[in-house]
Amino acid sequence: MSLDLLVVAAAVATLALVALAILAPTDRARALALVGSVVLVVSVAQNSAPSMLRNGAYVLGIAVLVLAELRSSRRARGSAPLVAAIAGWWGLVLLVVALTQSYNVSALLLQAAFVLTMVWSISRATSIDLSWLVTSVLVLAAAQTVLGVAEVFGGVEPVWGYRGGLERENPFQTDLVRAQGTMGHPIVLGYLEGLAVVLAWANPFRLRQAVRLPLLGAAVVGVVLSGTRSAVLVAAIAITAHIVLRLDAFRLLRGLFLLLAAAVLVAVLDFGLTQLALDTIDSGSWVHRLGSLQAVPNLLGREGWELWWGSGYGSERELFSRGYIVLTYGLPVVDNFFVYLLGTTGIVGLALTLAILVFAFLRGQRYIKAAVIYVTGMFFSFDTTVWFSSGVLMFVVLAIAASHQGGGEAGRQVVRRGRRDARGVRGGVTPTPVEHREVAEQPQTVETVPAH
Repeated sequence: MSLDLLVVAAAVATLALVALAILAPTDRARALALVGSVVLVVSVAQNSAPSMLRNGAYVLGIAVLVLAELRSSRRARGSAPLVAAIAGWWGLVLLVVALTQSYNVSALLLQAAFVLTMVWSISRATSIDLSWLVTSVLVLAAAQTVLGVAEVFGGVEPVWGYRGGLERENPFQTDLVRAQGTMGHPIVLGYLEGLAVVLAWANPFRLRQAVRLPLLGAAVVGVVLSGTRSAVLVAAIAITAHIVLRLDAFRLLRGLFLLLAAAVLVAVLDFGLTQLALDTIDSGSWVHRLGSLQAVPNLLGREGWELWWGSGYGSERELFSRGYIVLTYGLPVVDNFFVYLLGTTGIVGLALTLAILVFAFLRGQRYIKAAVIYVTGMFFSFDTTVWFSSGVLMFVVLAIAASHQGGGEAGRQVVRRGRRDARGVRGGVTPTPVEHREVAEQPQTVETVPAH
């Protein structure tokens, strides 16, 4: 696709999103802004995309989200501590980068501003807003699958080209090339598709089966076309956790027994999953990732500032050159996000990340717990936030845990914006818990005017 055509498409998208943010009904403004922002991320916020388009997408996303929040007639009271912890994570990364000059400060600041604006908006989202957001992820994953089919079977070159000029072989079918859609790399496409598989399976907003099953099937096909074995395995683990978390103590034990029996059955009859795991372990990518894990003692052996605060976000090449991480296959890439964080943000950054993940898991509803497990499991596969779109998707999951409905805290109110001089609000609503009944908003009177 030519750059001129991309610029024209970006201009049209800008006008469309601004028009939606200005003209949309006030009770749908946030939902449309969130959907539009996710579309921007999946479409152009890629490492391989021209920086002009990527940065333009961030600026546009921030503007639309802020405008939508100003116009939105409803908001929910989510978890301020989790939002603050995420903001603290970005503050830590930016502070160390500013001190070490390990990364372009202005570029990282723009990325952080977009992510934090989106996190803030999601934390205020109502059940309807979240249903639109989650559904948009599923629809976008299906659209990426269509692009993947065109790439693999139609010979269409990916929008952003092949990373490094390499057409990567699909491990599921070696005579096929790995798809990447607009995500810029097969593993990033696999990340999106695997997340969509987990969300479509959980179906927190009760999509009709006639809609849900095709979206689930499309996401499964997308994972396979991306050739991302880690996404398949981690999504399977997350779905298993989603099933197990629903059980009470007796049913939990019974479920664990059945899972053990199923594992034995798979091992005995060999439906292909065993071989998938063995092939993954025996692959060159596993050897590369094992090299990253073996760097942990070296990284913990550093002294002073670097041990606690790291060498700076984006300094992985320096870690390789200084011998902290062994170079395999000539790739100075840390394909393990835990190791990446330990190296670049130190013990403090890694500990803060783990705290955020645990907090989000404990607070989130069952579908969010499964999504957090997926996000965490994929840390072992690649450096999540170094790839812009996967990093944003990760924080979207964490932000949903920070929202009222994602956290599932009963009794928190969703309030309608009143007149500035009013002393009461006559149109507040309280959303029903997402996982226990159909999503709806029921009128209720509240006593105080929310601060906006």
